[in-house]
Amino acid sequence: MLAILAESIGTSGLAGIGAGIAAGGGVIGAGIGIGQIGSAAGHGIARQPEAAESIKGIALILAALVEGAAFFGIVIGMILAFQTVTA
Repeated sequence: MLAILAESIGTSGLAGIGAGIAAGGGVIGAGIGIGQIGSAAGHGIARQPEAAESIKGIALILAALVEGAAFFGIVIGMILAFQTVTA
């Protein structure tokens, strides 16, 4: 089936599809991850208000790491989108 799809849209079209999946998957995953970090931080602060500063700092570091993974997915998508295919 992939061979039929490749014949109909060409290899550059498949690279575009791969780029969209890579970038979209990275951003969706980051959104879910940051949402869960925020939720867990909110619950932790509600249970222990005296530890709020520590929880906020850890949540910020974790959110930055998740964003880094999202940017990596976007970069991979850009590389796939702008590569030249030689057959």
